[in-house]
Amino acid sequence: MAARPRRRAETRKNTPKELVLAYLGEADQGMRAKITGALSPDVSPEDDVRAVARAIADGIRSPGFRGCAFLNAVAEYPDPDHPVHRAVLAHREWFLETVTELLGRAGVEPADAAGRHFVMLRDGAMAAGCLFDPELVCETFLNGVESLLTAGAVTSRA
Repeated sequence: MAARPRRRAETRKNTPKELVLAYLGEADQGMRAKITGALSPDVSPEDDVRAVARAIADGIRSPGFRGCAFLNAVAEYPDPDHPVHRAVLAHREWFLETVTELLGRAGVEPADAAGRHFVMLRDGAMAAGCLFDPELVCETFLNGVESLLTAGAVTSRA
């Protein structure tokens, strides 16, 4: 009797795109939870902005930090029509809207410009946090956010 070939169980391998999208989905949910967890009805709007900034700084200080998952992904998928690129843009749009709203509640005007500034400060901190001393990077980032709050408060009173 001839030997029968063994049948391999058919397994579906995820494509790199699917894996990256799944990873970004988890990172997005994690960031949303981190931001929501940082906010408190018992503090001033300014302190909510500071709490979000501290949550970001805590991530940069965490062991094994390797930069922003979203910035890293978009560098690998630069085509704006690619699903990974679109997922990154969707996350960044949510984040920008969230910090702009928080800065507006804190009286920072114009809130849209301050929100863009906050995101740029965060992007720089996330990129530098795995290249240089994370404590120094976080200190610089937090000081930048504090300057946004101070400058915005002055501008909103003018």
